[in-house]
Amino acid sequence: MFPLAFPVQGYEFRLLLGIFILTWLSDVGAYILGMGFGQRPGARKLFPAISPKKSWAGVFGGVLFSMLTAWGLYALGGSEFFALPHWLALGAIVTVVGICGDLFESLLKRNAGVKDSGRIMPGHGGLLDRFDDVFFVMPAIFVYLKLFSLI
Repeated sequence: MFPLAFPVQGYEFRLLLGIFILTWLSDVGAYILGMGFGQRPGARKLFPAISPKKSWAGVFGGVLFSMLTAWGLYALGGSEFFALPHWLALGAIVTVVGICGDLFESLLKRNAGVKDSGRIMPGHGGLLDRFDDVFFVMPAIFVYLKLFSLI
């Protein structure tokens, strides 16, 4: 049984969907601010040897978007599940752990000498690039929710 989808009795899609939305919008914020400010000359890069385009501006964008999204999810019914500080903590976890997932997948591709992890989604880094954050985020959120007895 998957406790993020079945936290009590019955199926609850909103919590699981909220975590996916947090993850997606954190990625979107990182991309928007990273491309807008992190690609300028002199911009500070996160780990250029692993992923040359990831920047600290992107990290800030991910944090900003995930915090706004966490607040929005709380306001739109997430208060049924957790208090606002927990939603904000989930937003922070999603950003930090999601970046680790992105970097890990970039490291795998770099070590394999490939630009994309597959051909299913050309121009997107491959299918794995769409889920690399989620593979790292879901276990981290599960641990957080268990530690605070929220599931």
